[in-house]
Amino acid sequence: MIGETRKPEKNGADEAERMASAIAGWLLSGKIHDAGTGDWTIELVDDDKSSAHYVFGEVQKNGEPSAVVHVVYMDGASLLEQWTPPKDQYEGYRAPLPTGSVEVTPVLSDDRCARRVAFHECVTQAATTIRHTLERDELDPVQANVASLSSDDVASGWCSLLRGAAVISGTHFTYRELWALFVQSVLGPASPDNLGSLRDWVDERIHEVRDQSGEPRLQALLALGSIRTHMLMFDAGDVSKYREKGGLFPWADTENDALRAVRLADPLRNFGPADGRQNTELADALAEIEEGKLPGQGIAEENSAVASYWSPLDAEIERVIRDEVDPSNEHSSLVRRNWLLGWYGRYMFRLVGVANGWSAHCSVVNEWQKAWIDADRSQRLSHELSEAILDIVAPPSTERGAESFFTFLQARVDAGDSAIERAMIGLQRNRFEVTARAEGERVELQIEQGRHGEAPPAATALLDFHLLREAMARQNGHGFTDSLMLIEPRIERIRASLVSYQLSQDESRHRFKFSNRGQPVFTR
Repeated sequence: MIGETRKPEKNGADEAERMASAIAGWLLSGKIHDAGTGDWTIELVDDDKSSAHYVFGEVQKNGEPSAVVHVVYMDGASLLEQWTPPKDQYEGYRAPLPTGSVEVTPVLSDDRCARRVAFHECVTQAATTIRHTLERDELDPVQANVASLSSDDVASGWCSLLRGAAVISGTHFTYRELWALFVQSVLGPASPDNLGSLRDWVDERIHEVRDQSGEPRLQALLALGSIRTHMLMFDAGDVSKYREKGGLFPWADTENDALRAVRLADPLRNFGPADGRQNTELADALAEIEEGKLPGQGIAEENSAVASYWSPLDAEIERVIRDEVDPSNEHSSLVRRNWLLGWYGRYMFRLVGVANGWSAHCSVVNEWQKAWIDADRSQRLSHELSEAILDIVAPPSTERGAESFFTFLQARVDAGDSAIERAMIGLQRNRFEVTARAEGERVELQIEQGRHGEAPPAATALLDFHLLREAMARQNGHGFTDSLMLIEPRIERIRASLVSYQLSQDESRHRFKFSNRGQPVFTR
């Protein structure tokens, strides 16, 4: 787009190129720069109908309308949240398109399943259509995948898990990426070139299950299990997870931003809500397979989402593993039983996670969505969360916690070491306040002194997954997390902004600390 804005600088730019340059300049900056665009201008029309993700403009030449431009900012509204129906009627393409608002619903809320996100219907309709085109075979994993995803409960869980992946990775799934992830969930990283070989491979495994017994039958079942949605999403295309594992379909190494985001949301990384109850209950339930029970079948009878996902293939896999890990089975060694129990645990934890929409760290994702709602409605976060963020940015340097001291004559801004000679400036941290506002899909933080909006903020930042996760750990008294390493550069920039703000204040409000051989000296 930057290149488009520069085209009229070249000699011989025609009218179309000048108009295209005007549009590109408007999209980049929101206003027209006179850079050889001639008499082309763009005016916003009915600005009251614009939103965070849609604007409508009219292209004019010499003040006369020439064309209209509809702009949809795809990173301004998530397709994995509910979009309310527009109130206005469609009046044709020459008028602003009717738009609805985006209703953010936390992934762990009771009504998340009842609210259909924008992409939900795409999942259920596509899965249902594909299901009717396939030959029915209860051992076919692709058939099981589309049968599961055609269910409203499972489609809702699938969308919630991907919503978690977007929050964790700080990315935004486009319409095209969500369709690619749907294909990944049904067929893996398949392409027209390997669809035939995948079909033949599945048919061979099904025949082995029906015609063989013992070890060949078990391996065929496990291979078919690797094609189920909850395994394809996190393993297929990742060569490192398939290395030295014979019998599995030879996927090509597949890597892209969307898949990397989804793999970060693997329920095995951090299963279930933060209270840990679901994790413990599931682990205890799965342990009963060693007692000859069928835990998955029992969970499906109690959990409607798991019941909608559960397939005859899953049930057959569970029955065979139960027989193999039976202590009375003389043909199964301890090492083999432990390996099968590990595989079964991964299989079931992912299955339950996908069916319920529990991404890794789903409690942090849930809190991020709540923070977005608070920022959108009141431009405030909860008091506890605001204090936790302030503790990270400006940790108290005194016993009362009213002040924070930072170096300001060094290459880096930090809290300093009293054993080293250095000069530091104090910040009255109890005078700072953390406010927030929702800008499209972002939560922008502002650290201010005085009333909100009266003066430019002392510092700004984005509230992303890692900053929120660290704040929640401080808030709950858990110390710190590995997210601290990722946010430290950003924290240093925020502190530098705070120090710069403090130095710009009246000298009477400055308070310095000079460390001399470990003995601090304060100034008033």
